[in-house]
Amino acid sequence: MQDRSLAAGRLRAIQAELQRIEQWKFADSQRQLAELERQQQALIAALNDMEKLQDLVLAARARRLRHLAEEIARVRQESEQQARRLLEQTSRAKMAANLSQRADRDARRTAEGKDLSLLLEDRLGRELQASGKIAGP
Repeated sequence: MQDRSLAAGRLRAIQAELQRIEQWKFADSQRQLAELERQQQALIAALNDMEKLQDLVLAARARRLRHLAEEIARVRQESEQQARRLLEQTSRAKMAANLSQRADRDARRTAEGKDLSLLLEDRLGRELQASGKIAGP
């Protein structure tokens, strides 16, 4: 019976040692699990921070796009106004050019008329003198 008692004691010791080994393995796996969960939480927190950062970047880009859209609308409106002013000025310049051409044409015609009148008077005066109908100067 003593052999049995010794065998039972050894068996109990071995089982106790195996239990401690399993407890260490369990504790080690719990530590690993805790570390992995900590890393997971840290990564989630970092991702959340990145999302916040991305939200900030996205918000900044949205503000920039909104500003660009407003600037495009403003410049487009100014461009349209400038196109109207240019068209008006072009019309005024064309009218002024037409008036100038008419004035030049009228002045030229008047000068040509005077020149023709002088030429005719001179010519008629000579012919009349040559015919003897009018006495010369």
